[in-house]
Amino acid sequence: MKLLVTLGVALALFSTVASLRCLESVPGLVDTQKQCPALETTCAAATVRVTAVGNTQDVTVKGCAKPQECVQSLSVNLGTARTTISLTCCSTDLCNIVAPPAYGDSAPNGLECFTCEGQDCTKTLQCLGIEDRCLETSVKVGEQTVVLKGCVSKNACVAQGSEQLSQYLGVGYSCCQGNLCNSAKRVAQNIFLLLLPLASVRFLF
Repeated sequence: MKLLVTLGVALALFSTVASLRCLESVPGLVDTQKQCPALETTCAAATVRVTAVGNTQDVTVKGCAKPQECVQSLSVNLGTARTTISLTCCSTDLCNIVAPPAYGDSAPNGLECFTCEGQDCTKTLQCLGIEDRCLETSVKVGEQTVVLKGCVSKNACVAQGSEQLSQYLGVGYSCCQGNLCNSAKRVAQNIFLLLLPLASVRFLF
């Protein structure tokens, strides 16, 4: 019996020691070390760029991540504000020291999507860079639901994490393919986290 207990304790200690350690950062603070949960087997470093009203701000975010969260650059463009995320992942202890450069391709790519100005969602928006889908977002503000539309990159249009995001922010997302395809409410893939103006970003970690 004692042998079994000893083995159990040893395995538990081994599991703790073997789990990945990553640098974790909060904007404006010094990086700290974090022991990652079992399912988060990669370290990630990202640069979040938010452009709104002619102003651009870059913020570095670091932490543990699940392998499926390690996607390439993402972009969401609502017309009045654009958020991009450039992400790198690695799988050794404390390897996420350096964040990648911000994604900043702002060349029109030929796709057009509807965007909203106040209650008017009939305006059109030229999509930029990797934004190859149209987006419709419902944001609940108090008792009201505000509809936002714009452009989004394909790799952001995934169902992963959408339920948790909806619970956290009260936000629903859908995206579609084709010029001006977001003219009416559509049932499509959900878009995950991270991709609102910076004040709302929890990012991937």
